[in-house]
Amino acid sequence: MSLFSFKKEPTLSFVFDIRDTYVTIGAVRFEKDNKPELVFCQNFKIERQDITDHEKYLDSMIKTIENGVISIKRNLIKMGSKEKIGKYFFFVGSPWSISESKMIKIVKDKPFEISNSFLGKIINGEEEDKKADIEKMSGLSDWTVLEEKVIQSKINGYKADAIFGKKTKDLEIELFVSFINKDVRNKLSALGSENFRKYKAGRLNSCTLSSYSFLRDLYSDKNDFIYIDVGDLVTDAYVVKGDVIQATVSIPVGKKEIIKSISAKSKTPEDIIVSALHISHRGDTLSDGKIVKNAKDGIKIWLKELSDSISRVCAEVDIPKNIFVITKDELTDILVKEIKDGNHLGIFSKDMEITNIDEKSINDLIKNGKVYINEPYIKMDLVFLDKIIH
Repeated sequence: MSLFSFKKEPTLSFVFDIRDTYVTIGAVRFEKDNKPELVFCQNFKIERQDITDHEKYLDSMIKTIENGVISIKRNLIKMGSKEKIGKYFFFVGSPWSISESKMIKIVKDKPFEISNSFLGKIINGEEEDKKADIEKMSGLSDWTVLEEKVIQSKINGYKADAIFGKKTKDLEIELFVSFINKDVRNKLSALGSENFRKYKAGRLNSCTLSSYSFLRDLYSDKNDFIYIDVGDLVTDAYVVKGDVIQATVSIPVGKKEIIKSISAKSKTPEDIIVSALHISHRGDTLSDGKIVKNAKDGIKIWLKELSDSISRVCAEVDIPKNIFVITKDELTDILVKEIKDGNHLGIFSKDMEITNIDEKSINDLIKNGKVYINEPYIKMDLVFLDKIIH
């Protein structure tokens, strides 16, 4: 018998990517000097998807996570894994979280010293204004900060990484901040069984910060771009200029609305439309060309609304020509094709360069990534986590 007995530390973590209609849960191994390993991954549908009924929508999402944890643990046992789960990490997307960017400029007649408390007061004031706007827009009260990050600082017009303790008359801060409703945050923090709460050493982050960090690292040569994230109920986008998130937009229209629109115009059941788009995606011939035509018409309207939203927050001369899009289904493939064909939908035109973020560009960074296909979001989360926890 060994003189000393050491308790083995848990080696797996659970990572949750929470979207508008589903939750992806991954069992992941993080080891220093190794790629993050995706041991197991599974999607779980949120049954109640009525955004207007916040309480029932949230309860359904929490129940989805609780049932998902049980399912993942059972699958790990079937795989022969006896490892304990050490930490939980949550990535919260729309509409559960709302991200904003803000340029804060302070110009004074006399030099002032930049301190933690000074900057804290400025940022807190900006956050309170944003929370009031979000409460008005969402119809929900009690929003709180999920995360905040100073992306870039300038002193007297020059970029500066270390700003505390310095004196200046001219300070410019690019602030990224995400907000989450307190009800959502509290229920995520108090999830499930005693065993689930035991390892609450994880953290909550926004899906926006995860994607931004990933894109900045993998495509470091592109400093100006638009990122489009097409959900089932919500479409999010943000504009990056000079490596900084200049503006974020969110429109309450997603793939489900497009399918519904096609169904109404073509008088075709929604499940038939999804199947037909899949056939078209494979390159086979469709017996009913009206479905694809109606899909394109619906996407044009959708893109126009997104284009108008970006134009409202970003001067047209500053709109980047590079676009990043996650393409994981037929509708987003058609969306990309419509932009490439140059239909002059507002800001979107033929001279824009589109980069499809597919899993080929991510799998090289993830061990076992090729086993779990069509999971780009959670894989971006793993790359982000691997960078901050080591």
